[in-house]
Amino acid sequence: MDKRRTILIDDLHCRVPPDAVATSSSPNRWIIEPMNGGPVLVTLPGSQAPDLILSPEADGLHEICIGLCSLDGQPSEVEVRIGQSGPFKRLRFEGGEIDYREVAFGTVDMTGRQIVLRHLPEARSCVSHVNLVPR
Repeated sequence: MDKRRTILIDDLHCRVPPDAVATSSSPNRWIIEPMNGGPVLVTLPGSQAPDLILSPEADGLHEICIGLCSLDGQPSEVEVRIGQSGPFKRLRFEGGEIDYREVAFGTVDMTGRQIVLRHLPEARSCVSHVNLVPR
């Protein structure tokens, strides 16, 4: 019997080093912003915020989805990589009337691997959660 379960990481603000986040605007940190579903991490264009590295301790194939938010109807973009090397994939949520949307990264074997979220310096990034669904 497969005992794998969906893993929802919705406490991103608690999983980053304290020196990587701030509660007000900072050019080199992720900003913790309150939203209806809980705090989200935001960076603004021009920011040099550090990569967010998550270790979800998931085994086997999982579909990876990233919760991207819209603040004031603005688009949100983030780059995502699975593991310590390889290319990043850009994910984008156009925004508008909907506050957030899960954007699919793809299905990958997560055994022993990390998820890396990277802010694009020219874009706004607003990340609410990461969802891993077993496949």
